[in-house]
Order: sequence, then C-alpha cells, then structure tokens
Amino acid sequence: MSAAGPVIEPVTPTDVAAVAAWNDVVQRAERHGREATATPWTTPEMLERLRDPVRGSVLEPWMLRDGPTILAASLLEWRTLDNLDRAAVAVGVDPAHRRRGHGSRLLDHAVARVRELGRPRLTADGHWPIDAPADGAGTADAAFLQRHGFSLGVVEIVRSLSLPVGEAHLDALAADAARHHAGYRVVAFAGAVPEPHRLAWGVLAGAIEAEAPTGSIEVEPETLGPEELDSAEAMLVRLGRTPFRALALAPDGDLVAYTEVVATDHEPDRAYQDGTLVRADHRGHRLGLAVKVAALRLLQEHRPGVRHVLTWNAEVNAPMIRVNELLGFRPVERAGWFERRL
Repeated sequence: MSAAGPVIEPVTPTDVAAVAAWNDVVQRAERHGREATATPWTTPEMLERLRDPVRGSVLEPWMLRDGPTILAASLLEWRTLDNLDRAAVAVGVDPAHRRRGHGSRLLDHAVARVRELGRPRLTADGHWPIDAPADGAGTADAAFLQRHGFSLGVVEIVRSLSLPVGEAHLDALAADAARHHAGYRVVAFAGAVPEPHRLAWGVLAGAIEAEAPTGSIEVEPETLGPEELDSAEAMLVRLGRTPFRALALAPDGDLVAYTEVVATDHEPDRAYQDGTLVRADHRGHRLGLAVKVAALRLLQEHRPGVRHVLTWNAEVNAPMIRVNELLGFRPVERAGWFERRL
C-alpha cells in the first residue's frame, strides 16, 4: 500500500491505458461468481462509449487506486434530456481486494457526486442465483446495496434461449399469432430502422423503460427523436453490434410494435434480446410474439454461430414471460433494480 493510502480518481476517457486498466477491474468484478451470465462491455466498446456517449447520456468513470493498483471501479450514468431527477451507478471491486470497504468508499463517493448534480435519486443493479430467495435476501449484491440505503424496486428474471430454434416451431408460433392480427403486417430487417418508420420507432423504443414494470422506481419515457436514434445506431456500428429488428404495422400503416435482438462481433456465440413493446391500443393481437419470431428468424439466418440469446423481464411481466417461454427461454439468474433517495 502506498504511504498516502488508496485515493479516488476520475478515469480519463481518452487515456486508453487507464480505461483498459479500469475496465479490467470492471470485467473481473462482474464475472466473479457469475461466469456464465455476466455481460461486461469489452474495453474497445467501453472506450467508444466513454469517448462519445449516445446523445442524451453522460458517463463518468471513477477508480479507487492504491499506487499502480486499481482496487475498485465505478461508473456513473445520467440522462440529460429526460429523467433529470435520477442517476445510475455500478460499482465493482477487484475480487482479490474484496471485503475491505473499497466498494463502500466508491459508492459513498457516487452518492456525494449525485448530490452535487442535484439529482435526488440513485439507482443500481444487483444479481443473484436463480435458486436464491426471489428478493435476493442473503446474497452479496442485495446485502451490499441495502446496507447503503438502497431499497429493492423490482426483480427481473434473466432468461437464456438455446439456438437454433427449429423452423417448424417458429412456423407454428407465427401461424398461431397471425390468426389474431389479420390486417397487420410484420417486417423484419437488420441494421438501421428504415426512414418511413424512424419517428414512430423512436417513440415506442423511448417508452420501453417507462412501459415495462419498474415496481417502486418511477421512470419517464426517454427522448429518442431522430438525432438520438441516429446517435444510438451509430454507436452500435462503432461497437460492432448488429441489431436484428422487426416491427408490426397496423392496417392503417401505423407502427404499433417493435423488437430487436442484438448480435456482437466480440461474442459470436451470444446475442441479446433488447426491447420489445406493443402500443397499448394494439395489445391483445399477439404482435409481441409475431415480431419476436420474425427477428429471431433473421438472427438465425444471418448469424448461425449464435448459440444463446439472453433477455431480461420483470418477474411480474406475465405477458412477455409467456411469449419468451413459448419461444423456449429458460430462467438462469435474477437481477434486482434498487433505488436510494438522497
């Protein structure tokens, strides 16, 4: 240990070596005890995210350093176009330096920083095994956050789908869904959202966090206008991530449902199911199932090497859970979303 002891310092986004060392701790902390389910960003991805965040977001990395050794790492994130009363934090401790208060120091620093920003709410995520108590009682993440004044807002189930899903099964699901939405049209595509649908897509995709169950945590829709969507899609390209998307058009041509599953260049065997949402006035037509089947078909056609898809759903989101179970998703982990009022 240095004579001065550990110090908390910002990480300069343009300093490649510093970001790499910081992210090495982030990755090892996230994978510790969660080797099969952890989803850390690679260092090249993190460099892109920190250097030029998507429009409307700010990312601020910090580290607890003792001489040349990084003991713990944190990342603060907040929105600038919406949800102006909250921020989010992730804290990770190098597994070799756990149980020494390092995570607590960085979390306390994050709380002070968010107070400086004038934001009265701070959120954080935790994870625990699928066979642990549903609320995470007794698990390391839940105990750590609750000890620091966070309350559990909502629990999500992490599910995994083994690929390939048989074409006969997808045909049957699509045919069953189609009987409930005559007159609607489903369109699947890879990459950027086609121009005629970008505005409506942004409205739906921006609403996903507010529309999904969030328990006691209040969430506003995110602003995802043309500039924000351009920024987000440019980021996907820079990260080497390809979205496979599907949308549903109502008989009058309105875009009323969407989904996207994202494949990555750095994980050729795994993809991530991102948002799926059906507009409230068009629910009940099995459009969620229809668009997810269409996007999954496209993923399997273009990325045959993908063997698993991960998705997250609030455990109370029964309609989406039913859709995922029909596709073959199975629970592998729980994730809790916590909040502290400052």
